[in-house]
Amino acid sequence: MTPFSKAKVPKKAILLLGSGYGALKVAEDMAQAGIPVIWVTRAQHFLELPKGVEQVPEWPHDLNFQFRPLYLRVTRHPLVTPLTRARVQSLERSPEGYRVVVEQDPIYVDYDLCTGCSRCMEACPLVQQGRLPLSRTPAYCPSRALELDKRKISACRLECPLGVNVQAYMAFTAAGRFEEALDVIKEDNPLPGICGRVCHHPCEPSCRRGELDQAVAICDVKRFLSDYPLGREGTSPGKASQVSPVEPRRRERVAIVGSGPAGLTAAYYLAREGFQATIFEALPEPGGMLRWGIPSYRLPRNILDGEIRDILALGVELKCNARVGKEICLEELEREFDAIFLAVGAQQSTLLGIPGEDGEGCLGAVELLRAHHLGRKVEMGKKVAVIGGGNSAIDAARTALRLGAEEVSIFYRRERPDMPAQKAEIAAAEAEGVRIEFQVGPTRVVTQDGKVSGLELIHMEPGEEDDPGRKAPKPIAGS
Repeated sequence: MTPFSKAKVPKKAILLLGSGYGALKVAEDMAQAGIPVIWVTRAQHFLELPKGVEQVPEWPHDLNFQFRPLYLRVTRHPLVTPLTRARVQSLERSPEGYRVVVEQDPIYVDYDLCTGCSRCMEACPLVQQGRLPLSRTPAYCPSRALELDKRKISACRLECPLGVNVQAYMAFTAAGRFEEALDVIKEDNPLPGICGRVCHHPCEPSCRRGELDQAVAICDVKRFLSDYPLGREGTSPGKASQVSPVEPRRRERVAIVGSGPAGLTAAYYLAREGFQATIFEALPEPGGMLRWGIPSYRLPRNILDGEIRDILALGVELKCNARVGKEICLEELEREFDAIFLAVGAQQSTLLGIPGEDGEGCLGAVELLRAHHLGRKVEMGKKVAVIGGGNSAIDAARTALRLGAEEVSIFYRRERPDMPAQKAEIAAAEAEGVRIEFQVGPTRVVTQDGKVSGLELIHMEPGEEDDPGRKAPKPIAGS
């Protein structure tokens, strides 16, 4: 492909459309006459014959090679702007002539640097699958540089909140090149082991493979790739990180308040760019909601600790038990650091807004899980009611069983397909004995002497659609 450059395009020129020997001769004649030419073709090169035109049998087999000197001379003429794999989008007449808009396919190869050595072809993981996206123009063309047929961004990558290049690491995985696949993930996601276990993987519902049979197990592959180094000889979760520190290349210092996923990710990329990053964490250990909000049966602590250890190994400094506003003031951070990134997260559960929810024994899921994981004693009655249908509600219900509750019920105001929690987590909760009742919502927490003694519920029915496109639940009067 001939690359497009706005600096080379003349304001006024003759537009020449098409390819072939005739077009080549026309371009030469106009250039020699001193007329600027913009030569546009959909073809990959200018000697490619138009559709429906075949070579005459009497033509010599090496005809294209005979045209090579002329091809070189014309396409490199200063008055000729050649554009391959391009098309006219619009053509408007004006008093000065015609105004033309030309669109060219994206170019991903730097022709000034590519020598056509084919090493990229050898390294491409798609070779083994017979889907090599690299090609080269015929030998009689001016450039022997390779061309990359790069498709649009895949649906799975568009759905990924981090934009991870799913197709790339899947291709490396299929080729057995697991370390390279993991490197691709870490370009956009420094916590693959964590996400491989707790991510709700919106990429999979959009996977086009599902139109044939079922979606590719993207999340499971990510988990496998993150665990692969742990299974190799000489590597275990308890050992020191194998990551090499990055030498600071910038004098700027950045303070990060909070060591949850946002704070850890910020520290990772800042360290890679050579900045000096320091994390301030209020609690005794880093991780934020990953540690204090997600149960260890979903996210093993050795996996969490290992990925945090890898980030710290880059040269990131961590200070725990350092609550901003208590152990250290914000003004002090402003004096000592060039920038401050606040990543304090969502530390409180959403209130229901019903009477009695301030009674003793009524806890938010976030508060319950944090207290339990911090080792604090949590008083748990025999019968526990959980309001909501998200992952936090499921985690709270399963944790309540582990804390000694004899009966745990989840009350959800919509239907089962509307539950935001992952299907596998819902199934696991039910397998453990959690009861789920649908289309019911709380109206009042019943208290006696300030303590919770019951829960008043009302039946719900689907109403009008809300902003996300789901039907908003509507209470059924008198139920």
